[in-house]
Amino acid sequence: MHGTAPRPPSPGPGPAWTLRLLGPPALLGPDAGVVLPLRAKDAALLAVVALSSTLKAEQLAAMLWPGSSARQASASLRQRLFRLRRDTGATLVSTGALLHRADDLGTDLASTLARLHDDEHTPCPELLADLDFDDLPDLSAWLQTERTRWRGQRAQALADAAATSEQQGAVARALVYAHRLVENDPLAEHAHRRLMRLHYLRGD
Repeated sequence: MHGTAPRPPSPGPGPAWTLRLLGPPALLGPDAGVVLPLRAKDAALLAVVALSSTLKAEQLAAMLWPGSSARQASASLRQRLFRLRRDTGATLVSTGALLHRADDLGTDLASTLARLHDDEHTPCPELLADLDFDDLPDLSAWLQTERTRWRGQRAQALADAAATSEQQGAVARALVYAHRLVENDPLAEHAHRRLMRLHYLRGD
């Protein structure tokens, strides 16, 4: 007799909380409808940790409180992390000399790009909405870099979805993606060329 093939291990539980980075920042709880809006500095703290592989605690503290001493900034960071744990009942950031996103925290970036491939009308807002940190130079520079990276990821997803739709003969759907691609970067020549080609294919 042949033995029964071993069953693959079942996937572990997903993140308890999702950090909404696109649009107004918030923490979305494990239960539907649980939304915890984030203050600007809390949103920045979680965003930096979530989008960095590893990060020194002292580096993040200096980004968020550049006018404070290293000791004061570290104390402020610990207080914020404690309050976030208290408010959510979850460990969102694994602490120590290095900070990193804990298993209890997910983000909405990958899931939004995945939905975009299935639905051409999926909203893809700006990273952290209209928040700015002009009074925090290092944080402001970090945010500009991450917004540029996000726009590039969004553009690639739109271009891929437009190409797939065109190959499938869904020209009208491809046009929606192409228009959004132009809106994402009005100066991108390839986006305008794609848009013109699709209009031609539709007989416009």
